[in-house]
Amino acid sequence: VPLHPRRLRMRGYSPPLVLAHTAARALNVRLCRNGLSRVRDTPEQAGLKDGERRDNLRGAFATRKQWTALRVLLVDDVTTTGATMAACATVLARARPKAVFGLALLRTCA
Repeated sequence: VPLHPRRLRMRGYSPPLVLAHTAARALNVRLCRNGLSRVRDTPEQAGLKDGERRDNLRGAFATRKQWTALRVLLVDDVTTTGATMAACATVLARARPKAVFGLALLRTCA
């Protein structure tokens, strides 16, 4: 799950990318760092209800890559309602992968 470039500059690193790198190495699979991008800078999800989270992420992600016949593992650091994973998976599904899987390190209570 990519961060918006502004948020990446603020944090200095991307927690999901660190996790994705570790997962790719452990699974012995290729890591695609730029296959999905956050094209809209969205407000923080914290404090938003499920429907508000989905609305907040509408149009936030894009891909220019074709994922045909590939299995994609989408990695995030934390998931609460699954809205971010769902928004990313929806965009990825348009690129026609064989499958999209989601993996989060932590799950919080909504």
